[in-house]
Amino acid sequence: METAGRIFMISSVADSNNLYRQALEQQDYKVFVTDNPYKLIKYADELKPSLYVLDAATANVNMWEVLRYLSERRYTTEAPAVVLNVADDSRLEKGAAHYLPPQASPNRLSAIV
Repeated sequence: METAGRIFMISSVADSNNLYRQALEQQDYKVFVTDNPYKLIKYADELKPSLYVLDAATANVNMWEVLRYLSERRYTTEAPAVVLNVADDSRLEKGAAHYLPPQASPNRLSAIV
């Protein structure tokens, strides 16, 4: 069975990333989850994801810097980024295709994909 594509997710919140992961895997996506942005960047070229999911609530990671890095290097040209847990839209920056508020249902992410 062929997968719908690969999704890279940066998150350190086990409960929420499991819910999001399950919802995406039900749509036949292969989901890779890490809390380390360097791993995401290292494997981005090799595995060619079709989407990045960045959790702004990830501990010890400045997700806006990760998003800026991905955007500047055109990683988000071929694979858009969705940023989770954005409580204050004044922080929104260019580079993401979608932003979801805290406690957004996994179904909202699935609908975007």
